[in-house]
This record gives sequence, structure tokens and C-alpha cells, in this order.
Amino acid sequence: MFCHPPREANFHFTSAEVMCAAEQQLLAAGGIEESLFVTVKVTLDEEGKPLIDAWQVTKQCMEMVAEGALQAGPHPGMCLVNPTFTAIVEGKPAPEVDNNFFLSRVPIGSHESIFIATFPRINRHENTQSAADIKRQLTK
Repeated sequence: MFCHPPREANFHFTSAEVMCAAEQQLLAAGGIEESLFVTVKVTLDEEGKPLIDAWQVTKQCMEMVAEGALQAGPHPGMCLVNPTFTAIVEGKPAPEVDNNFFLSRVPIGSHESIFIATFPRINRHENTQSAADIKRQLTK
């Protein structure tokens, strides 16, 4: 999961974020395999309300990152292709690839939870945590 300030429209991940997500997805899958691993992005929409999206990188991106074919470049919305590799985009060799080409949105479904946390938060000075609070929470 990562957070960032609002970005321009249709700019979801930087090249460094794409490569980091691919590396984590590779680790979770144990290689270039299907994975349940998702990267969650939290930001604000145009109205200042929280916006949460889940993404997976494509299998092609996983393969390219595993082979060292992608690099961060001067344009954050594009991944550079290592000069020792060739990427074909729209039938032509391309020195860089748009990050959105490597992303697949994962739908997030809403749900109701029966879990209600009444445990005091640690970062509030007026609420201290005690053994009784732990017992009350765990018995629920």
C-alpha cells in the first residue's frame, strides 16, 4: 500500500512504483506466476475525499522486471527499457513504455463487518491502554 498527493488524470504509478509493485508481486507468487497480491494506492480525489484503488501489474511486467529489462527514467509516467532489451509497442521498437500499459485495476467490493473495535488508540493522550481493554476486545 502506498499513499501520495493527488496526481494528474490517468497518472497512477511512477516507474519506480511499477517496478516495486512487480517485485513484490514476484515475491508473493514465488516467480512469474498468477498471484493474489495487490498493490493498494490511497490518494485524494478532486473534491479532497479519500480514493482507494487496488492494482496488479501484468504478467508481462513481472517478466520484464525479473529479467532486469525495466528502469526508472526521467519521465515518471514511463518505464525505460534497458538498452539490451527490445520492447515492441504498437508494432514498433520503443525505448520506453507507458506505465499504464503494465497496470490492471482490481475491483474492490464493499462489505459489512461485524467487527467493531473499541480498543483505545495508542496515539491518543487521553486514552491509555490496559490489560482490561485487551481482555474486553478479545472476548468480543
